[in-house]
Amino acid sequence: MIRWLVIGLLLFGLTTGVRRGWLQVRWALMLHELGVPFVAKPGAQAECTPAAAASSAREAR
Repeated sequence: MIRWLVIGLLLFGLTTGVRRGWLQVRWALMLHELGVPFVAKPGAQAECTPAAAASSAREAR
C-alpha cells in the first residue's frame, strides 16, 4: 500500500513541476534521441538538436 502512495506522490510531484515550469520537457530532443520521425514546427528550423544543445553548452562555459 505504501508503494502506491509513493508512486502517486511521485506522479503528482512530476505533473505539478511540469505545470508550474520547474521541469521542462524538450519533446523535440527526446523524440530525436528515440529515433521517432516527427515534424516539430512545419517550415521552422529545429532549435533542439543535439548539435545546438552541445554548442549552447559550450558557450555557457
